[in-house]
Amino acid sequence: MSDLIGLTITGIISGLFAGFVGAGSEILIIPLLTYFSIFESVKTRIGTSLLMLLPPTGLFAVYEFYNKGFVNISYGIYLAIVFTLFSYFSSLYSVNIDDAILSTIFSIFTIIAGVYMLITK
Repeated sequence: MSDLIGLTITGIISGLFAGFVGAGSEILIIPLLTYFSIFESVKTRIGTSLLMLLPPTGLFAVYEFYNKGFVNISYGIYLAIVFTLFSYFSSLYSVNIDDAILSTIFSIFTIIAGVYMLITK
């Protein structure tokens, strides 16, 4: 399978889930890039998924949720500021961590997040 097909499928799946449940790179994109064997390094997968998020990610999805009264603008802006600062600080360290360790950290985080979502519904 070509990288373009894998990237297209990754974009479709992550876009659909982002619109439905707000899931994005941390839960879908990196595992899908891994599944389709796109990039050897988890760091390249992480960096590429971060690049993908730079444009107005989900602009039209946010618009729909906003029109239905499901967006808190001040909280969203606050989260964006905090997210931007801390993603920068964490990236200073993650680019220097061994790929295997970073993959393990990501896997554990994903499992814990999934279990938490299951038991708190």
